[in-house]
Amino acid sequence: MVHHLPYIVDLDAENLDYPTLQEWAEAHALIMDSLVLEGCELMFLDEKIDSITLIEFWFEKEVAALIDLTREEMLEALENNMMHWAEREEYGKAARAHDLLDKLKK
Repeated sequence: MVHHLPYIVDLDAENLDYPTLQEWAEAHALIMDSLVLEGCELMFLDEKIDSITLIEFWFEKEVAALIDLTREEMLEALENNMMHWAEREEYGKAARAHDLLDKLKK
């Protein structure tokens, strides 16, 4: 697996059609789902990781905001992630999310 975390968004260069970070995340759902799946996989590989930064939003050469994923959020994140991949008919990624969800529930 290639690790891409954290994903960097340069708000200076980004087309700011999204007034909030939530709207940016919703408009970039495929990126978000990829990052959530990768973040969960990394936390399963290293049990010492309690949270992982998925996205860094940069503005004027400084970190302006972060989107993190915590262990406490993993159950809901994986359930949503699995559903999103299945809706896109990306069954391999849906299966990866399902496998992690099974491990988490044990």
